[in-house]
Amino acid sequence: MIRSGKLRHRLRVVQPSKQTGLAGDLIDSEEFVCLCWAEVNPISSKEMLLSDQNISEVSHKIRVRYNSLFKPDQIGIVGNHRFIFQSIQNWENRNIELTILAREIYK
Repeated sequence: MIRSGKLRHRLRVVQPSKQTGLAGDLIDSEEFVCLCWAEVNPISSKEMLLSDQNISEVSHKIRVRYNSLFKPDQIGIVGNHRFIFQSIQNWENRNIELTILAREIYK
């Protein structure tokens, strides 16, 4: 169960997409998905080694209240930091909280 005091970061979730510009070329864009409160923690090196079995590179663990809109390959934005979601885990399939393993990206 997540305590509300730990959810102190404002997470803006966007879906990367491509749109056609006026000249007919493809333009990278982002579609807004949702805005929610989250707990964002860097992953220790021990957790990185354990998660290396399933996921190539993970730098942060993000915990949020359950929301069915979250999907892998979406981007989470917290302040000036951007994270690409690698894996989303629904704890015991109880639809209470989600644990998102993410990699920080620099743009």
